[in-house]
Amino acid sequence: MADLSYELVEADESRVGTDELGAAERAAIAVAEERGVVLLTDDFAAREAASDAGVEVHGSVGVIALGYGRGLLDRDEAASLMRALQRETSLFVTEAVVERGIRMLDEQ
Repeated sequence: MADLSYELVEADESRVGTDELGAAERAAIAVAEERGVVLLTDDFAAREAASDAGVEVHGSVGVIALGYGRGLLDRDEAASLMRALQRETSLFVTEAVVERGIRMLDEQ
């Protein structure tokens, strides 16, 4: 595995104005907004707040679709992983989201 670097940053999470989010989610959105990067989260409230702030946001289904789009997974693997998110994890993913994700694979 490649060496990963990281940096501790401070963010003004007060700019993300919603009572539904904790400090960590607000800070993550603020950092993504300040740096112009994609936010990865499956938290629905955080996704909505990020979108409202103009931050590009993706969840687990989108990450799997990206893996397929980059040739790291074949279609059946990607679809299987999307279905496993619903069946085998504690992540709340509706059938509609999984089916929309699988349609995304077919559109790529």
